[in-house]
Amino acid sequence: MGGNLSTLLRTLPSIEQRLARVLTLPCLVVFAMPALAQTGQVGGPIAGYVFDGSAQAVRPVLGIPGASLMGNAVPFSYGLASVTLSPGADSAVVTAGDGSLHLVALSGGMATEIPFNGASVSPDRVVFSPSGTAVALFAGGHAQIFSGLPSSATLAGTMDLGGVTAAQFQVETAKRAALARPASMALSDDGAWLLAYSGSSVELLGAGGSHAIAAAGRGTIVAFAPGGYGAAWADPVAQSVSLAADASGSVAPQVVLQDASLRSAAGLAFSVDGKSLFLASGAGSPVTILDLASGTHTGVSCNCSATGLARMGGVFRLNDFGSGPLWLLDAAAGNPRIVFVPALAASN
Repeated sequence: MGGNLSTLLRTLPSIEQRLARVLTLPCLVVFAMPALAQTGQVGGPIAGYVFDGSAQAVRPVLGIPGASLMGNAVPFSYGLASVTLSPGADSAVVTAGDGSLHLVALSGGMATEIPFNGASVSPDRVVFSPSGTAVALFAGGHAQIFSGLPSSATLAGTMDLGGVTAAQFQVETAKRAALARPASMALSDDGAWLLAYSGSSVELLGAGGSHAIAAAGRGTIVAFAPGGYGAAWADPVAQSVSLAADASGSVAPQVVLQDASLRSAAGLAFSVDGKSLFLASGAGSPVTILDLASGTHTGVSCNCSATGLARMGGVFRLNDFGSGPLWLLDAAAGNPRIVFVPALAASN
C-alpha cells in the first residue's frame, strides 16, 4: 500500500501538467484566430461578402446569422474600383483600378480568377440572376449575358435594350459598388430573359425582342424567381405587388398585395426556394414576407431602416456596408428575423 501511495504522489505533477495543457489549448485557439484573419485565411463559416467602398475592399462576413463579425479584406493583386457580388455569395464581377474587368470566385476568404472570355465592355451596371448562375453587363444600350456561373462563364448572347434606354441603368462610378437594388432590371437564372421597368411599363426582353407585360408607375422595382420565369414587381404609385407565374407566357399577372406601405418600397426579391416574396420598405417593419401559396403576409420589425434588398447567400442584406451595423434578413429559420453585423472597428 505504501509503495502504491508513493507512486501516486510521484505522478501527481505530471497529471497537473497535462491538465494545464488541455485547459490552455482552447485559449490558444481563440487567440490564434485573429492571426488567421490577418493572413486572409478563414477557419469558420462565412455568411457572405460585402464591398467596403471606403477601403475599396471585399470583406467576408464571418460566422452565422445573429453571431457574425466583419472579417479582414480579401487579398487581391490589383486595386478595386467597383465590385458587384453574386447573390450566391460565391463570386463577383470586379472592375480593377486600371479599368480591367474580372470575374472572381470567392471561397474561404480568398478570391480566385475565373476566365471571363468574351467580356468586351466596361459596364455601366452589372446585374446577377437571382441564384447567381448568370450575369448581365450593361453598356451603350446593349447587354452581354454570361451563363454557367460560378464555375465558369460562357457568353450566352448580346441583347439590344431597344426602348429601354441605357441611361436608365447607368449609375455614377461612386455608386457602382452600392447595394445591388433589383429596381429597374432583373435577369433570369438561365440568362434567357431580362425583366425591366422602362419608365411606364414592365417589359420582358429576350433575343427576339421585347414586349410590355403590364403598365407600371414611377419607381417600380422588378424581380425574377430563382430557377424559372416567375416574376414580380412592386409599383409604388399603385401601391401594389403583382406576380406573373411565367413572365414568358401569356397568362395575365395577378395583384398579390395591396398596401399603402408600398409607397416607400426599397427592394423586392424572391426567397431562395421561390415560395415567398420579400419586400423591403423604410423603417418600423422594414420587411414584409408574402407567402405565395397562402397569400398571407407578415411584417418583420427591427430598430433599423431598409435601403434595399439583396441576397447574400442564405440571408438578404437590407443596407450597404458603412460606418453603422449591417442589417440582415434571416428568413431561413421557422421564425424570420432581422439581425445585425456590428460595424467594423476603426483600426480595421
